[in-house]
Amino acid sequence: MRLAGKVAIVTGGAMGIGRGIVLCMAKEGADIAIADLQVEPAGKVADEVKALSRKAVVVRTDVTKEADFPALFDKVRKELGR
Repeated sequence: MRLAGKVAIVTGGAMGIGRGIVLCMAKEGADIAIADLQVEPAGKVADEVKALSRKAVVVRTDVTKEADFPALFDKVRKELGR
């Protein structure tokens, strides 16, 4: 597990390539924060991550709005510990 003990924030992780990145990183041992506008599909991906015995959190984030980032980082620190 090359990413054991690491936390990753994946933007656009609700579907497509982003989903694939989330699942690959979780399989390598990372806990994952999924930052996406589409909360429902992101929640389903988070469930897949949890099924791999990893932690996952979904944060509604619009990466084109700098104002969304403090809430993203705060939730990651609170839920995933770093």
